Amino acid sequence: MDDEVAFAPSREEARRLRDELAAFIEGPLKLQVKREATVVDRVASGVPLLGMRVWPRLVRLDGRRVRKWRSSMRELESALALDADEDEVAASAQSVVAWAAQADTSRLRTSFFDSEAGRPGQRL
Repeated sequence: MDDEVAFAPSREEARRLRDELAAFIEGPLKLQVKREATVVDRVASGVPLLGMRVWPRLVRLDGRRVRKWRSSMRELESALALDADEDEVAASAQSVVAWAAQADTSRLRTSFFDSEAGRPGQRL
């Protein structure tokens, strides 16, 4: 089964939710829950999940993913400078930007495009 994160107002509520979810997953869905990987803990520092850090009301990219995103965007810009197909590059750029938009990245995206606007050459 894929990763899942759930938030609850108390440890007791979190444990109850964990048990209910496990019963549903193992019952009607006939899937296995990795009990040793199931954690009930405070979320002060967020929960690492799929290259992001998740809090109850906030999702951020981890540092490695931020660097990878910037690198991907620069590669796409370079592809445009080398006369790559503009439609293909635009589709790829849209995909990369949409992925990043799943997290709270508005400042990252804005700062990237603002800083790129100061460079010569084509812009994404």
